[in-house]
Amino acid sequence: MSTTTTSSRSCANCRAARKACDRKKPHCTRCVRLGYVCPTSEGNQWIFKKPVVGHKAHKRARHAAKPNRTVVPVAKAPEMTVSVPSSQSTRIACDLIHYLEVTDVRYTIISFGEFLRFLPQRVETNTTLEIAVDAFTTAFREMDCEQKSPTLLRKYGQALSSVRHDLQFNAESQLVNLSCSIFLLLLTQIWMGQLVPPVNSHHQGLAHLVEVLAQQETSDEMQRRIILDLCTPVVVASITDQRVRLSPRVWQLLKRLSSQKPTTQGTTGDNSNPSEKDDNRIPHALRLQVIARLQYYLNEPEIYYKEIRSWYTTSKTDISLMWQRVYVPCSKPPQPDHPKARPYRDGLAAVSLMLSIAIILNRVLEAFFPGDSALRSELYMHLDRIIWSGNQAVVYRPIGTGFMTWCLSLCLSVADDPVQKEAIHQLLLQRPSGRGVPYPTDKVNQWRSKFAQIKQRLSVSHTPPGD
Repeated sequence: MSTTTTSSRSCANCRAARKACDRKKPHCTRCVRLGYVCPTSEGNQWIFKKPVVGHKAHKRARHAAKPNRTVVPVAKAPEMTVSVPSSQSTRIACDLIHYLEVTDVRYTIISFGEFLRFLPQRVETNTTLEIAVDAFTTAFREMDCEQKSPTLLRKYGQALSSVRHDLQFNAESQLVNLSCSIFLLLLTQIWMGQLVPPVNSHHQGLAHLVEVLAQQETSDEMQRRIILDLCTPVVVASITDQRVRLSPRVWQLLKRLSSQKPTTQGTTGDNSNPSEKDDNRIPHALRLQVIARLQYYLNEPEIYYKEIRSWYTTSKTDISLMWQRVYVPCSKPPQPDHPKARPYRDGLAAVSLMLSIAIILNRVLEAFFPGDSALRSELYMHLDRIIWSGNQAVVYRPIGTGFMTWCLSLCLSVADDPVQKEAIHQLLLQRPSGRGVPYPTDKVNQWRSKFAQIKQRLSVSHTPPGD
């Protein structure tokens, strides 16, 4: 702050010329003699001095407040404020937004579902969701750590307790938030590895949540996204697990939701995700309604033989077209942080899933025609292509290769060539939650058991149909 005082010395003209001034009023003698306008007749003159802070400031203030002296007030500068998280909820939301903005394919959590974009807006509205998001982000930070921290275990336990409480008392009123919390905890379990026993029956619980969500009105984009994202693992699990089924009501809702275009974006406005684009871009063989029919083909193959044969023929053509887009001999995949990495990874995922479906249909047809050399050679070709895709996708571990675990488990159940089996085995050890730990063989055994049942059923009760 600046202070000013008036001068009691010479007038301004005399002072500038360094001459003596008699200070007569209204004009001094020198100004009258020289014909100047004497400034003493115009009132006070001001002397501006530098601001003084510290222990001498009060003395300068008293000096300025003496009689015949005028103080010019100066406005006080506003204090600078720094924006900091105002609560624990805000900190958790900020952490989630930070991870959602990661573009490196290896750590892009948006791959687990588009509903994650809407969670930062809801964290402060529900305690259970806040605790689940906190456990989820903590597990994400420690994903590459072999030794998990006690903090992660504590947060995971708190999230489980909160979910149980809501299931008992607030399940109906907080259904969407509760569904998101459960899904986040399932992902947290994957990242926690051996600290938490593997859960084999959670798909039944997810199917139940989808059924309940389908009974409510889909009022916002968040509910639409969580239904679509939950249905994907449920439909894939229903291929081999007859206990996991979706009702016709859900399929009607999925058909309606799939035809709608997104109306609201989440906190991170990334429009580059393939799931947000026109549904016609999705290959026909990878739509949920089509994949769900595999369970009928596996359970009653003799009834659906013609459909199986037709789909297998069509799938080979579709795979050839998709293969031309991703296969470049002797080339390296784009680096994980390159803009082309995500489209390339999506292409690898699409062709791997299409190849896996072709392998399932191939094994069913081989049960109709045992020893068919054409089917056997096509099986080896499909396996080689999945192995190549898995090797290309290794650079996108851990999250960018999540799709390969299901494909490789299926491949290992049908492979009989020692070289192919060893290559698939090594890729499974490099899966997202592997870290060199022996992979769970339950999925492999399920596929082997299913194909053995089909072969035995057709060999006893059915003769090979004609083309």
